[in-house]
Amino acid sequence: AAQGNVGFLHEQGIPGLFSSDTAEAALWYEAAAQQGDVPARRRIGDLIHQGAIFAINGTPDHARAVQAYASLPSDAEAVHSLAYMHEHGLGTDRNASEALRLYAHAAHLGRNATARGSPKESLPATEGQIASEAAAVA
Repeated sequence: AAQGNVGFLHEQGIPGLFSSDTAEAALWYEAAAQQGDVPARRRIGDLIHQGAIFAINGTPDHARAVQAYASLPSDAEAVHSLAYMHEHGLGTDRNASEALRLYAHAAHLGRNATARGSPKESLPATEGQIASEAAAVA
């Protein structure tokens, strides 16, 4: 967890000490993830999705982000992010039924629909509708 915290500090930067350094943050997150730190592994997926790391010609490698999120099937936030990727066809085929299934699974894992938005921190307009449908299915 300590390495993940160091990664967070590098990602955010500390005024007067050092500026934000996403590449350095990713190194710390990876070290933490190698020791089983799930939030650090998820954050790597977020950085990939945002195009902050592993971008190809300035474009986020969404397929790699899908792989990162899919590697965390018991993490509500990662499952939610994976659902978002399926809903919007980012790094995978657009698949509303898979998105619905994943949103329901994230809710089952304890994800609060208002806790966090997409991997980019913004809620998609249709998430409320999908979350309502998922709750009815669950």
